[in-house]
Amino acid sequence: MHYLSLYLSQARPQLASPLSSNALWLNARGSRWKRNEVIPHLPKTYRWRETVGFHFTMHLMRHAFATHLLAAGAPLRDVQELLGHCSIRSTTIYTHITPLALQAQLGHCHPRNQTGFFAEEA
Repeated sequence: MHYLSLYLSQARPQLASPLSSNALWLNARGSRWKRNEVIPHLPKTYRWRETVGFHFTMHLMRHAFATHLLAAGAPLRDVQELLGHCSIRSTTIYTHITPLALQAQLGHCHPRNQTGFFAEEA
């Protein structure tokens, strides 16, 4: 968050141009940075493997991004738009159920956890 704040307050205003619109990441010309322009720079710039301690790819980052958004309640259509998927079917792969989420949902919905459900039998 610290570095994103620095970028937004110091670097992005210097890069912005009429071509920028509301794009977050801008190239040196002030236009939107496209994915194929960003990916080659990340491993060189941030040395992901040394920083996080494991193999890291842009695909893993996109997958984690989508999964966390959906787990936090973001609508599937919004995540589809953020990822740039043409088809909603491409986005549905991120809706897999994690074991912890399944366990929490089961605990919430199971009849024995409902107050008064078996009150008549007692």
